[in-house]
Amino acid sequence: MLSIKKFISSSSTHSLRRFSSQIDFKDYNKYELSEKAFDFVLPPYQPIIIRLDGNSFKKLTKQLQLKRHDERFHESMKETSIGLYSHIIGFKFIYSFSDEINIVIHNRHPENQFLSNRIQKLISTISSITSLNFSINLSKKLNNNDVFSYFDCRAFVLPIEDVKGYFLKRQSRCYANFLSSLAADNGFNNVGVFSNESGFDGPKKNIYAREDFLEGQGVNLLEIPDHFKSGFLVYKNTLNQLDFKSPGNKEINILPRAGLTISVSKVENLLHNRRYSKRISPNSCVYLAAILEYMVLELLELSLNELKKSNRIKNKHINLSIQKDEELRTLCKDVIICGGGVLPFIHPILQLKKKDQKLNE
Repeated sequence: MLSIKKFISSSSTHSLRRFSSQIDFKDYNKYELSEKAFDFVLPPYQPIIIRLDGNSFKKLTKQLQLKRHDERFHESMKETSIGLYSHIIGFKFIYSFSDEINIVIHNRHPENQFLSNRIQKLISTISSITSLNFSINLSKKLNNNDVFSYFDCRAFVLPIEDVKGYFLKRQSRCYANFLSSLAADNGFNNVGVFSNESGFDGPKKNIYAREDFLEGQGVNLLEIPDHFKSGFLVYKNTLNQLDFKSPGNKEINILPRAGLTISVSKVENLLHNRRYSKRISPNSCVYLAAILEYMVLELLELSLNELKKSNRIKNKHINLSIQKDEELRTLCKDVIICGGGVLPFIHPILQLKKKDQKLNE
């Protein structure tokens, strides 16, 4: 087959006829069909989720000597997220944390679909725009140092009712990653978390263990900015202008406001795991935690009264305090305390004096 270059260089009619006679136009149709066969399109009328993740960002931050939870990195991610708005048709909002960006696109009219909902176009275009913008923004923050960043991308659709659950899951992932990195910097060892003696149970035991460790190390989580703990949102406000805010994290904010010692998040986790109800209000978890804390304090106070020689509250002291209190005894009538013993009780007939015993004989 003649090359295109040779065909262009020849201007004679004979060359044109010779070239056209040797072209197999069926091959062009075959290649075009092969390309279209893999040009997948997302369905319309449904929200499109586009998730971008930084590629080898651990190596990048090490090369640029960026500290963990660096404000310059966060500002670059925020500017990059805001800059994506001008390139996307049907933009609803963006949720971002660490090196991850989640974009929601929803067009209700099929003729206005962004890039015709073609997956290859969506992934290649948005990932290239994000990589370029982030590199430029971070380079400015680092006094024009060369920054070469890359983002991988994926696109999929979700039913409208599942979008909220998806972003709640991403937010919980953000908080878990934040705790893991902060605990690792302070020397946390996760080997003891999975032992039976750790005292933590349930699907969130890794989070509870790290919170307990950081509290022991004197780290105040409330002093760390919210955008590191729960990410941030980019959305349109009531004036149709771009705005951003941090959604906050209930697990670490609701406890100080309630003024309780017992963790409200642990109570909520137990209620969800036992499936007492389809819907559990956050306020109900606070009230239940307050009731449990009051009962524990009341039980400890009564147990202290049972201490005689020992300076340590044991199972038997708890059992004695429950049995001697009428309300607690009614509440815990079906409860068996392991190692609690029994109430000291001697039948009256066994307490007769010797004279009375002789008379009875």
